[in-house]
Amino acid sequence: MKYLLSLLLGVLLLGTAAACSSGSGNTPDFSAAATQGGTSSAVSAGEESLTEESSPSVPAEPLVEETLTTLSLPYSETRNVTVRVFVPAHQENETLPVIYMPDGQNLFESEITRFGSWNVHKAVRAEQELTGRAAIIVGIHNDGSAEERTNDLTPLSIGALDVPAEDEMTEIEKQQMALFQPAGEVFDAFVVNTVMPAVEEQFPVKKGREHTAFCGSSSGGLQAFYTTMTHPDRFSYGGMFSPALMYYIRDDLDQWTRDKAAQAKDKPFLFWYVGGGDQQERHRSGC
Repeated sequence: MKYLLSLLLGVLLLGTAAACSSGSGNTPDFSAAATQGGTSSAVSAGEESLTEESSPSVPAEPLVEETLTTLSLPYSETRNVTVRVFVPAHQENETLPVIYMPDGQNLFESEITRFGSWNVHKAVRAEQELTGRAAIIVGIHNDGSAEERTNDLTPLSIGALDVPAEDEMTEIEKQQMALFQPAGEVFDAFVVNTVMPAVEEQFPVKKGREHTAFCGSSSGGLQAFYTTMTHPDRFSYGGMFSPALMYYIRDDLDQWTRDKAAQAKDKPFLFWYVGGGDQQERHRSGC
Protein backbone atom coordinates (compact mmCIF):
# COMPACT_ATOMS: atom_id res chain seq x y z
CA MET A 1 0.00 0.00 0.00
CA LYS A 2 2.80 2.43 0.84
CA TYR A 3 4.25 2.09 -2.67
CA LEU A 4 0.82 2.71 -4.22
CA LEU A 5 0.48 5.86 -2.15
CA SER A 6 3.92 6.97 -3.33
CA LEU A 7 2.78 6.45 -6.91
CA LEU A 8 -0.40 8.45 -6.34
CA LEU A 9 1.63 11.21 -4.78
CA GLY A 10 3.68 11.29 -7.95
CA VAL A 11 0.48 11.78 -9.95
CA LEU A 12 -0.54 14.63 -7.67
CA LEU A 13 2.92 16.14 -8.01
CA LEU A 14 2.57 16.09 -11.78
CA GLY A 15 -0.77 17.86 -11.65
CA THR A 16 0.47 20.49 -9.23
CA ALA A 17 3.62 21.19 -11.18
CA ALA A 18 1.67 21.34 -14.43
CA ALA A 19 -0.62 23.98 -12.94
CA CYS A 20 2.41 25.94 -11.85
CA SER A 21 4.05 25.78 -15.25
CA SER A 22 0.86 26.98 -16.95
CA GLY A 23 1.01 30.27 -15.07
CA SER A 24 -2.78 30.23 -14.66
CA GLY A 25 -4.68 30.43 -11.40
CA ASN A 26 -7.76 28.80 -12.91
CA THR A 27 -8.71 25.22 -12.07
CA PRO A 28 -11.59 23.06 -13.31
CA ASP A 29 -15.05 22.99 -11.75
CA PHE A 30 -16.44 20.03 -9.78
CA SER A 31 -17.70 17.46 -12.25
CA ALA A 32 -17.31 13.81 -11.17
CA ALA A 33 -17.31 11.35 -8.28
CA ALA A 34 -14.54 9.11 -6.96
CA THR A 35 -14.38 5.58 -8.29
CA GLN A 36 -14.33 2.27 -6.42
CA GLY A 37 -12.46 -0.98 -6.44
CA GLY A 38 -8.99 0.32 -5.75
CA THR A 39 -9.03 2.84 -8.58
CA SER A 40 -8.69 6.58 -8.59
CA SER A 41 -10.28 9.57 -10.23
CA ALA A 42 -9.64 13.25 -10.55
CA VAL A 43 -12.60 15.24 -9.29
CA SER A 44 -12.86 18.81 -10.35
CA ALA A 45 -14.01 20.71 -7.34
CA GLY A 46 6.75 24.23 -13.25
CA GLU A 47 9.48 24.09 -13.05
CA GLU A 48 12.20 24.08 -15.79
CA SER A 49 13.46 20.59 -16.53
CA LEU A 50 16.69 19.81 -14.69
CA THR A 51 17.70 17.42 -17.47
CA GLU A 52 17.54 19.87 -20.37
CA GLU A 53 20.79 21.04 -21.88
CA SER A 54 21.62 24.64 -21.05
CA SER A 55 21.93 27.22 -23.77
CA PRO A 56 25.60 27.72 -24.70
CA SER A 57 25.25 31.45 -24.11
CA VAL A 58 23.52 31.21 -20.69
CA PRO A 59 25.41 29.40 -17.89
CA ALA A 60 23.24 27.07 -15.78
CA GLU A 61 22.40 28.18 -12.25
CA PRO A 62 24.27 26.28 -9.53
CA LEU A 63 22.34 23.23 -8.34
CA VAL A 64 21.22 23.20 -4.69
CA GLU A 65 21.18 19.70 -3.20
CA GLU A 66 18.02 18.29 -1.60
CA THR A 67 17.44 18.90 2.10
CA LEU A 68 15.16 17.63 4.87
CA THR A 69 14.71 20.25 7.60
CA THR A 70 12.98 19.78 10.95
CA LEU A 71 10.98 22.59 12.54
CA SER A 72 9.16 22.75 15.88
CA LEU A 73 6.16 25.07 15.68
CA PRO A 74 3.70 26.14 18.41
CA TYR A 75 0.37 24.32 18.15
CA SER A 76 -1.01 25.60 21.45
CA GLU A 77 0.27 27.18 24.64
CA THR A 78 1.33 23.76 25.92
CA ARG A 79 2.23 21.88 22.75
CA ASN A 80 4.66 22.15 19.87
CA VAL A 81 4.37 20.07 16.71
CA THR A 82 7.21 18.74 14.57
CA VAL A 83 7.10 19.83 10.93
CA ARG A 84 9.58 18.46 8.40
CA VAL A 85 10.23 20.13 5.06
CA PHE A 86 11.71 18.21 2.13
CA VAL A 87 13.19 20.45 -0.55
CA PRO A 88 14.30 18.53 -3.66
CA ALA A 89 17.37 19.42 -5.67
CA HIS A 90 16.79 22.65 -7.57
CA GLN A 91 18.51 25.54 -9.24
CA GLU A 92 19.90 28.17 -6.89
CA ASN A 93 17.30 30.88 -7.55
CA GLU A 94 14.42 28.56 -8.36
CA THR A 95 11.15 28.36 -6.44
CA LEU A 96 8.96 25.25 -6.29
CA PRO A 97 5.29 24.35 -5.73
CA VAL A 98 4.47 22.94 -2.30
CA ILE A 99 2.37 20.06 -0.99
CA TYR A 100 1.33 20.07 2.68
CA MET A 101 0.66 16.68 4.28
CA PRO A 102 -0.42 15.49 7.76
CA ASP A 103 1.15 12.37 9.30
CA GLY A 104 4.61 13.74 8.67
CA GLN A 105 6.01 10.92 10.80
CA ASN A 106 4.97 8.46 8.07
CA LEU A 107 6.36 10.26 5.03
CA PHE A 108 10.10 9.83 4.80
CA GLU A 109 11.34 6.68 6.55
CA SER A 110 10.04 3.52 8.17
CA GLU A 111 12.20 3.59 11.30
CA ILE A 112 10.06 6.04 13.29
CA THR A 113 6.61 4.64 12.57
CA ARG A 114 4.94 1.26 12.90
CA PHE A 115 2.78 1.82 9.82
CA GLY A 116 5.54 2.03 7.21
CA SER A 117 6.50 4.98 5.05
CA TRP A 118 4.97 6.82 2.10
CA ASN A 119 8.52 7.35 0.75
CA VAL A 120 7.45 10.72 -0.60
CA HIS A 121 11.02 11.86 -1.17
CA LYS A 122 11.50 8.88 -3.50
CA ALA A 123 8.28 9.75 -5.35
CA VAL A 124 9.51 13.33 -5.79
CA ARG A 125 12.89 12.16 -7.08
CA ALA A 126 11.23 9.76 -9.52
CA GLU A 127 8.90 12.48 -10.80
CA GLN A 128 11.82 14.85 -11.17
CA GLU A 129 13.87 12.32 -13.12
CA LEU A 130 10.91 11.50 -15.36
CA THR A 131 9.50 14.97 -16.08
CA GLY A 132 11.88 17.55 -14.62
CA ARG A 133 9.10 18.70 -12.27
CA ALA A 134 9.28 18.64 -8.49
CA ALA A 135 7.62 20.04 -5.39
CA ILE A 136 8.49 20.80 -1.80
CA ILE A 137 6.83 18.43 0.70
CA VAL A 138 5.80 19.72 4.13
CA GLY A 139 5.10 16.89 6.57
CA ILE A 140 3.15 17.89 9.68
CA HIS A 141 3.62 15.28 12.40
CA ASN A 142 0.75 13.63 14.25
CA ASP A 143 3.00 11.60 16.49
CA GLY A 144 1.07 11.64 19.76
CA SER A 145 -1.41 8.95 20.72
CA ALA A 146 -3.78 7.44 18.17
CA GLU A 147 -6.64 9.25 19.92
CA GLU A 148 -4.85 12.59 19.67
CA ARG A 149 -4.22 12.05 15.96
CA THR A 150 -7.88 11.21 15.31
CA ASN A 151 -9.01 14.29 17.23
CA ASP A 152 -6.54 16.54 15.42
CA LEU A 153 -7.68 15.30 12.00
CA THR A 154 -11.46 15.20 12.49
CA PRO A 155 -13.27 18.52 11.95
CA LEU A 156 -16.47 18.81 13.98
CA SER A 157 -18.14 21.48 11.85
CA ILE A 158 -18.73 19.17 8.86
CA GLY A 159 -21.78 17.70 10.58
CA ALA A 160 -23.18 15.33 13.18
CA LEU A 161 -21.10 12.27 13.95
CA ASP A 162 -22.45 8.91 12.82
CA VAL A 163 -22.03 6.98 16.06
CA PRO A 164 -24.24 4.37 17.75
CA ALA A 165 -26.45 5.27 20.67
CA GLU A 166 -24.75 4.91 24.04
CA ASP A 167 -26.91 1.95 25.07
CA GLU A 168 -25.78 0.14 21.90
CA MET A 169 -22.05 0.59 22.60
CA THR A 170 -19.74 -1.92 24.18
CA GLU A 171 -17.67 -0.80 27.17
CA ILE A 172 -14.62 -0.46 24.95
CA GLU A 173 -16.56 1.68 22.49
CA LYS A 174 -17.76 3.90 25.34
CA GLN A 175 -14.17 4.38 26.48
CA GLN A 176 -13.11 5.22 22.95
CA MET A 177 -15.93 7.73 22.50
CA ALA A 178 -15.00 9.42 25.77
CA LEU A 179 -11.60 10.18 24.22
CA PHE A 180 -13.04 11.24 20.85
CA GLN A 181 -13.03 15.05 20.84
CA PRO A 182 -12.83 16.21 17.21
CA ALA A 183 -10.78 19.37 16.73
CA GLY A 184 -9.80 19.41 13.08
CA GLU A 185 -10.56 23.11 12.93
CA VAL A 186 -7.62 23.73 15.29
CA PHE A 187 -5.32 21.70 13.04
CA ASP A 188 -6.63 23.60 10.02
CA ALA A 189 -5.84 26.95 11.66
CA PHE A 190 -2.37 25.67 12.59
CA VAL A 191 -1.66 24.76 8.96
CA VAL A 192 -2.89 28.04 7.49
CA ASN A 193 -1.81 30.50 10.16
CA THR A 194 1.42 28.96 11.49
CA VAL A 195 2.88 26.32 9.17
CA MET A 196 2.32 28.03 5.83
CA PRO A 197 3.82 31.41 6.85
CA ALA A 198 6.85 29.69 8.38
CA VAL A 199 7.43 27.56 5.27
CA GLU A 200 6.96 30.48 2.88
CA GLU A 201 9.42 32.57 4.86
CA GLN A 202 12.17 29.97 5.17
CA PHE A 203 12.00 27.84 2.00
CA PRO A 204 11.96 28.49 -1.77
CA VAL A 205 8.25 27.94 -2.36
CA LYS A 206 6.11 29.45 -5.06
CA LYS A 207 3.38 31.45 -3.34
CA GLY A 208 -0.28 31.46 -4.33
CA ARG A 209 -3.08 28.91 -4.49
CA GLU A 210 -2.14 27.69 -7.97
CA HIS A 211 1.15 26.41 -6.55
CA THR A 212 -0.21 24.86 -3.34
CA ALA A 213 -1.75 21.46 -2.53
CA PHE A 214 -2.87 19.48 0.54
CA CYS A 215 -2.76 15.68 0.62
CA GLY A 216 -3.42 12.92 3.17
CA SER A 217 -4.84 9.46 3.85
CA SER A 218 -7.52 8.10 6.20
CA SER A 219 -8.08 10.77 8.86
CA GLY A 220 -5.38 12.77 7.09
CA GLY A 221 -7.42 12.47 3.89
CA LEU A 222 -10.47 13.76 5.73
CA GLN A 223 -8.47 16.73 7.00
CA ALA A 224 -7.08 17.35 3.50
CA PHE A 225 -10.65 17.45 2.17
CA TYR A 226 -11.75 19.85 4.90
CA THR A 227 -8.80 22.22 4.58
CA THR A 228 -8.82 22.28 0.77
CA MET A 229 -12.56 22.96 0.65
CA THR A 230 -12.43 25.50 3.48
CA HIS A 231 -9.58 27.47 1.90
CA PRO A 232 -9.97 27.29 -1.89
CA ASP A 233 -8.24 30.68 -1.98
CA ARG A 234 -5.11 29.02 -0.53
CA PHE A 235 -5.16 25.54 -2.09
CA SER A 236 -5.61 24.72 -5.75
CA TYR A 237 -5.25 20.94 -5.34
CA GLY A 238 -6.33 18.34 -2.78
CA GLY A 239 -5.39 14.66 -2.56
CA MET A 240 -7.65 12.37 -0.52
CA PHE A 241 -6.60 8.73 -0.15
CA SER A 242 -9.28 6.61 1.58
CA PRO A 243 -10.53 9.61 3.58
CA ALA A 244 -12.33 8.85 6.86
CA LEU A 245 -15.69 10.27 5.76
CA MET A 246 -17.57 7.51 7.60
CA TYR A 247 -17.48 9.55 10.81
CA TYR A 248 -20.36 11.76 9.66
CA ILE A 249 -24.08 11.50 9.02
CA ARG A 250 -24.21 11.21 5.25
CA ASP A 251 -26.77 13.97 4.67
CA ASP A 252 -24.73 16.42 6.77
CA LEU A 253 -21.55 15.58 4.88
CA ASP A 254 -23.30 16.03 1.52
CA GLN A 255 -24.81 19.35 2.54
CA TRP A 256 -21.49 20.68 3.87
CA THR A 257 -19.79 19.72 0.61
CA ARG A 258 -22.47 21.37 -1.53
CA ASP A 259 -22.31 24.55 0.55
CA LYS A 260 -18.53 24.80 0.30
CA ALA A 261 -18.60 24.15 -3.44
CA ALA A 262 -21.24 26.83 -3.94
CA GLN A 263 -19.29 29.37 -1.87
CA ALA A 264 -15.95 28.82 -3.61
CA LYS A 265 -15.07 31.34 -6.29
CA ASP A 266 -12.04 29.31 -7.33
CA LYS A 267 -12.81 25.63 -6.92
CA PRO A 268 -9.92 23.26 -6.11
CA PHE A 269 -9.06 20.22 -8.17
CA LEU A 270 -9.62 17.11 -6.03
CA PHE A 271 -7.80 13.81 -6.54
CA TRP A 272 -9.51 10.85 -4.81
CA TYR A 273 -8.38 7.29 -4.19
CA VAL A 274 -10.85 4.83 -2.63
CA GLY A 275 -11.15 1.06 -2.59
CA GLY A 276 -14.32 -1.00 -2.67
CA GLY A 277 -13.27 -3.93 -0.55
CA ASP A 278 -15.16 -3.23 2.67
CA GLN A 279 -18.07 -1.27 4.11
CA GLN A 280 -15.94 1.68 5.20
CA GLU A 281 -14.46 2.08 1.74
CA ARG A 282 -17.90 1.89 0.14
CA HIS A 283 -19.08 4.61 2.54
CA ARG A 284 -16.08 6.72 1.63
CA SER A 285 -16.76 6.36 -2.09
CA GLY A 286 -20.42 7.29 -1.74
CA CYS A 287 -21.84 3.84 -2.51
